[in-house]
Amino acid sequence: MECYPLLISGAQEIHVLEQGNDYIGLYLDIIEEIYGRDSALNDGMRVMALDLTQVRNLSDSEKEAIRYLLEPLLETWQKDSIGSPGTVKCPNPNVILVAEEDLMEQGLLSEDGSYFPEGILIKIRTVRNRKNSFTFSAKKWSSGLGANGYDDCKASFKKGAGAYKLNFTWIS
Repeated sequence: MECYPLLISGAQEIHVLEQGNDYIGLYLDIIEEIYGRDSALNDGMRVMALDLTQVRNLSDSEKEAIRYLLEPLLETWQKDSIGSPGTVKCPNPNVILVAEEDLMEQGLLSEDGSYFPEGILIKIRTVRNRKNSFTFSAKKWSSGLGANGYDDCKASFKKGAGAYKLNFTWIS
């Protein structure tokens, strides 16, 4: 049974039998990098919508773990970011898992669907997945004129630790 946060009680001893690749930690690092780029898009963010529906190397419970871990991290990232004068930082932003297509249906977008008034969308998609590496694309969007992304990015693992490289940057 998977449970987040992991609650262990009454343990006398723990033995690590195997260390797997830390996909959750790697995805959190990728999201932090994307969140930190073009910080003006984060201005006034009350909601971070996270679309991981096209990520093939995470289970649904791992995606939920990322969502759970992001809320306190966002507060830290906001405190650590300098931002431009007049930047509006909202305390306790919500993180939701949602498909990009469902944002309008949930009433999170403007009436014409052209912008996300109180948030940003971060969408990650795996393109190729291998045992110790994968290729992905990612984007951060708040409107048609406020978005950036990365295509043909590479991620790999060595002894369980993940590293990545963002490639082919685009901005709208």
